Amino acid sequence: MKLALQKLPLMVLFLAALALVSCHGGTDMDSDAGLSDGSEEGGAEGTDKMFADMGPGDCNALTNINAVEIRRGEQTFCRMIDNYSSFEFSVEDYSGTAIHLADLIDIDIAEVPEDWRYQAYGTDGYTFGGYASWSNMQNGYLELTTRRIIFESSEELDHSFFVKDSYLIVLTPAGN
Repeated sequence: MKLALQKLPLMVLFLAALALVSCHGGTDMDSDAGLSDGSEEGGAEGTDKMFADMGPGDCNALTNINAVEIRRGEQTFCRMIDNYSSFEFSVEDYSGTAIHLADLIDIDIAEVPEDWRYQAYGTDGYTFGGYASWSNMQNGYLELTTRRIIFESSEELDHSFFVKDSYLIVLTPAGN
């Protein structure tokens, strides 16, 4: 036990250094390092195409409440929430400020969004038991205060689909 306590400061120092490196030293990086802000060729305004080739977890969406990770196969896309237009909503017992879920899925992620099914994950690992369709996503919101996924009542989805503290949306092929 005493040996473990002696190593604790080294472990904390190592984790702090790792976090600093993964955040690019706390800077916004002077050059774009070949990355796009989405306003250049083929990118839709408001997208964060620059993160298209990141690995899972590189988005820091677990700790950055402004980030949402979108994963399609082995590719991860990072979307910064404040890049999207927000609006006021009210669905059943839920109301607040949100963005449309469908806005997060642009042509860089899915050329034909109907060919995919969608599953959201909360920071606690919770996800709904099934999959949301593209139609569901078009009638779904990400509430900005709690990052809760909320679907319009017309979608007739169980409240278990209302994932709180959402940080990740995974796309899988819809199949036949």
